[in-house]
Amino acid sequence: MNGRLWESWAAAFNFEGKTRHRANDDKASDPDWEYPIMSNAGRKYGFTIIELAAVLVIISIVAAIAVPRYNTALSRYRAQFAAQRIAADLELVQNDARAQSAAKQIDFDTINNKHTISDITDFDGKTGAYTVDLSAAPYYADVTAVFMSSGQQSVIFDGHGLPNATGFIVVVVGGFQHIINVYQDSGKILVN
Repeated sequence: MNGRLWESWAAAFNFEGKTRHRANDDKASDPDWEYPIMSNAGRKYGFTIIELAAVLVIISIVAAIAVPRYNTALSRYRAQFAAQRIAADLELVQNDARAQSAAKQIDFDTINNKHTISDITDFDGKTGAYTVDLSAAPYYADVTAVFMSSGQQSVIFDGHGLPNATGFIVVVVGGFQHIINVYQDSGKILVN
């Protein structure tokens, strides 16, 4: 191979000057012919615009699938969590009524999505009203209905822990609904 041609070719394609004989070539019979080995010394590494676009398309498809599923799971969790919170507070009032052998009451406000327990002692020893806002974090729930056979939007537990009426409370988050049942005969509180 011509020396000048080789130098210009090696400079243009960034060859280090290392060569290797080709075995299965017509020029392999020529002992002077060798082909150069390319070097990575001057090559710039990176991604092409097509590779970046492909990655963005894949990420968009995964996000389009994952975000609705995440929102659905989050709504389901919040509805269940709010229902369990109401049931736990009902049981708290029930147990406090038994412990003090006195009537205790929990009031529901369906307009503001709150419930209030009056005259209860908390774990810090403080007494007073205890209010839970279900429309705020972490619940973001709506208390859509409180149906008690007494016609009130409150549950009163007597000194034995039995409620004054049978009924249910409906909690909704997104498209998910849970019902908390209160049974007058047994005093049971169940979440459906």
